[in-house]
Amino acid sequence: EIFHAVCDGAGAVSFLRALTGQYLLLCHPEIIEPADVQPLFERSPAGQKMDDSFQRYFKHQNKDPKGQADKKKRRGKAWRYKGTSLVWHRANLIEGALPINPLKEAAKKRRATLTVYIAAVYARALWEERRGDKPRPIILAIPVNLRTLFKSKTERNFFSVMYLELPEADETEAADLDWWIKVIAEGLKDALQPEKLAAGTVGRMKLESNPLLRILPTGIKDMILRLAHISSDRKHTTSISNVGRIDFPGKLLPFIRSCHVSVATRGISLTAASSAGIFSVSFISIFRENEIQYRFFTALSEEGIPVEITSNRNIITAEAGNGNGGTVMVPPAEGMSPSGTTLCPNCGSAVRGYKALCPLDNEPLEVSADARLDEARDVFPAAEQKTNRLLLIRLFAFMSCAALITSFVLDYSLELPLNLPLMTLLGIISTWTSVVAVVARRKQVSKIVTWQVTILSLLVLAWDWILGWQGFSLNYAIPIILLASQATLYILGQALHLESGDYLIYLLLCALLGLVPLFFLIFSWVAVPLPSLICVGVSLLMIAGALIFQGSVIRHELAKRFHI
Repeated sequence: EIFHAVCDGAGAVSFLRALTGQYLLLCHPEIIEPADVQPLFERSPAGQKMDDSFQRYFKHQNKDPKGQADKKKRRGKAWRYKGTSLVWHRANLIEGALPINPLKEAAKKRRATLTVYIAAVYARALWEERRGDKPRPIILAIPVNLRTLFKSKTERNFFSVMYLELPEADETEAADLDWWIKVIAEGLKDALQPEKLAAGTVGRMKLESNPLLRILPTGIKDMILRLAHISSDRKHTTSISNVGRIDFPGKLLPFIRSCHVSVATRGISLTAASSAGIFSVSFISIFRENEIQYRFFTALSEEGIPVEITSNRNIITAEAGNGNGGTVMVPPAEGMSPSGTTLCPNCGSAVRGYKALCPLDNEPLEVSADARLDEARDVFPAAEQKTNRLLLIRLFAFMSCAALITSFVLDYSLELPLNLPLMTLLGIISTWTSVVAVVARRKQVSKIVTWQVTILSLLVLAWDWILGWQGFSLNYAIPIILLASQATLYILGQALHLESGDYLIYLLLCALLGLVPLFFLIFSWVAVPLPSLICVGVSLLMIAGALIFQGSVIRHELAKRFHI
């Protein structure tokens, strides 16, 4: 699983190879020696591995080198698959393991590379699924590793994304796989020009280095990024990512069945990797339906390529038992799983694991306890729903509605001098806001405190205004909240043994917010100045202490976070 905060696919593969080698060395020291895993560790200076190649190669380029701005075609809305979304951000993962030799032979017959061949089969499946829908273009988003183009050895992010808009096909062309291969190959050849890849990358670099965007709080930047992602998602149909061949030394191969890669998605994505004689193709989708996956893998089967399917769907748990009786075991293809595959009578795929239904077409499978052998175990765990969390949210929502309805009844019956429904509504909003902030940042203690300071200060101001402006918010509440936040962050940092960089920036931010009561004093907004004076004094001491004793750590964190 890859997350781009640390590295891209190439960096993740380097880490995976080194981690796997070290793990097998520790598990099997009688077979594997340190010299056997040494090739898995990249031999390059640490400076090159940590190099920011985006800055090195694109910082001083024009936004659109060599007039690429004139050639750039503005992408409109792309066709997007629409299905029944899974709840709670669950992913529908279906992986097909293909023996590499038959796959290479099939691609060679059609004079195509593996990437072009797989992309062509996928493009045809998308076109077939689009029938009867809006005739919007099918646009493929394909990540490109820039290291080979710019001779970089960095293990940080260094990739670009090219967008391939497929031409419209008639029925005859769409039925011909060779036509799709020709279209994909020509499109990739045109899009892979270094000048075109650099044009889009330079534009994103300018945006990242914008000083106004750097100083925005993370929460606001996250919101802007979500909106940008929503807009970007509408302009491509799907993504195809092939991380390539993952090699291991010969002594490690007996312990490795295959490698696979999966990424998070907001629609449907295809990822691929090859290792140990297996080419793994993974579909990650947020939808229940599997029509596209079914079309893709059955097309490969028709090409004479054996397909072994595994998934996180339709897994029989221990409690469910076996209700289907006998088993149909098929001989595995060369390089495939040695046992435990069940033949689907409808699609003809070999299904790995203990499953009640075929993941591709939901046809019942005849399985027995033999399919639960260790060699046939499911690669992916069953994606069960977190019903406890859903139940808590529903209870919380019900209690909020009950409180609001009760406030209307009491306000109408008792004729209270206060606007009880409005106060209740504000209380509900306050509670939900605080809880959501805590849940969203539950793994980042420092951010929780910073967010709560902002939220509570705004809520106290709102409460004071609704109650006729008593002045308690400025006189007492806000200075006390700001003081408490600094004390809380410092205590948590010491008690939880947090690294200095993990909380110092947020402690400094809270200390800077602690100077806000200075304006209360300057403009005479407070009747009781002592809390504000104490808050400002403590904040100044906190800022001075942080800069004097931890100045180097703060400068390092600022440089890292703002790309200075």
